[in-house]
Amino acid sequence: MRSDPRRRRFSIAHELGHWQHHRGRSSVCRASEIGSVSQGGAGIERQADNYAADLLMPAYLFRPFAAAHRRPSFEAIDALAAAFSTSRLATALRFIDHSPWPCMIFCHGQNERRWFRRNGGIPDQWFPRDDLDPESDAMDVLYGKIDGSRPTIIGADAWFDRRGADRFELTEECVKGFGNDVLALLTLKDQMLD
Repeated sequence: MRSDPRRRRFSIAHELGHWQHHRGRSSVCRASEIGSVSQGGAGIERQADNYAADLLMPAYLFRPFAAAHRRPSFEAIDALAAAFSTSRLATALRFIDHSPWPCMIFCHGQNERRWFRRNGGIPDQWFPRDDLDPESDAMDVLYGKIDGSRPTIIGADAWFDRRGADRFELTEECVKGFGNDVLALLTLKDQMLD
C-alpha cells in the first residue's frame, strides 16, 4: 500500500493477467518479478506483464500519443506516463515496443548491465556492451554526479562492441533508475540500420 499508485495499478493489472491466462494453475508471483525485465520475455510472469501493459496502455491509443512527440526522450516518456497513469519504467518499455523510432533502453547497475530492450527496427547485430563507457553520461548519473542528462550525441562504440561501431553516432539520454541503477535511452541513426 505504500508503493506509488501507478506501480500498484500495474501490479493489479498484472494479477488480472494471471486471472485471465493462468486461472487454475499453481504459481508463485513475487512482487519483485512484476514488471521485471531482467528475466527475459518467457514465462507466465512476462505474459501477465504484457497483459498489464495492453490493459493500461492499449497500443491503438499509445502509438499515436508516442508518435506525437518530436523524438524519443524521457520527457516524452514522462508525458506518456502521466497521460496513462503508469510508471516511468512500464511506460518506457511500452514506448520502446511501439515507438516509430529505432531506439533501445538499458538499465545498468554499478557492476553490470542488468537488462536492455530494443524495438523491432534495430538489427540484432547491434548488441550492447556489458560495461559502461566512461564518456557516457550514464556514468555521471550512475555515480551521482548528475540526476539526468539531456539528449546528447555520442559515438556508437560507447554502447556497442561490434566492429565498425566507431564510425557511427547515436543519441543518448540518461536518468536515475530504481535504486542505484541508471536508465539510458538510445536512439540510433538511420545509417546504422542498413
